[in-house]
Amino acid sequence: MIHVADNSKTRISIVIVLTFFLFTPKSIEERSIINASVIPSLEIKTSILKDGDLIFRRGISFVSNLVLENDPSSPYSHIGIISFYNNTPFVIHAVPDESENGIDYIRKDSLGMFLLKDRASAYEVIRYDDPSIALEASYFAKISYEAGILFDDSFSLHDSTKYYCTELIWRAYKFAGVDLTENTFDTLSIPVGENPYLLPGTLLWSPNTKSITKKSIYQ
Repeated sequence: MIHVADNSKTRISIVIVLTFFLFTPKSIEERSIINASVIPSLEIKTSILKDGDLIFRRGISFVSNLVLENDPSSPYSHIGIISFYNNTPFVIHAVPDESENGIDYIRKDSLGMFLLKDRASAYEVIRYDDPSIALEASYFAKISYEAGILFDDSFSLHDSTKYYCTELIWRAYKFAGVDLTENTFDTLSIPVGENPYLLPGTLLWSPNTKSITKKSIYQ
């Protein structure tokens, strides 16, 4: 059974969905090329990262700000998981409207791309205290990415064929035998999907985790 935390402050209006579609750039590929070449990224020391680390990102878009306002337990609006490929850390995450072909699959991005300052004003890396579990969660994220799992634009935790950002992380650690939410979720008033939902703040304060590093544009 899923236990739902009914937080009266957690109310996201229809404006989120309407704004999301009205203000999404038309050419994601063009934007990505330009951003990667001319826009700096928040610095991060990659040598301290490990498979399975959770990387939270504070977005700067209007939609991100609305999410932040309605998730008072967290200063972050998005999350990904660190996975290494050939000794290089990447971020695997589920996010809409950043694909090159208009189809929203789970993405594997470089840290530089994930932390571009036109989409991130702050980040924090959280680590689960059992490295074997974290490694297995990272493996789940990898196979989800390589399988071409779609972004869950219905935001339904009952649909295990598609994932949204926090859902991917939750399912990755569930695969490894750990429920980071302790089976507690949130209710939202939004015109898409169905309750319960999973907000970044629930994962930020997961038991048996600790903060490894964080940075903001103001530091």
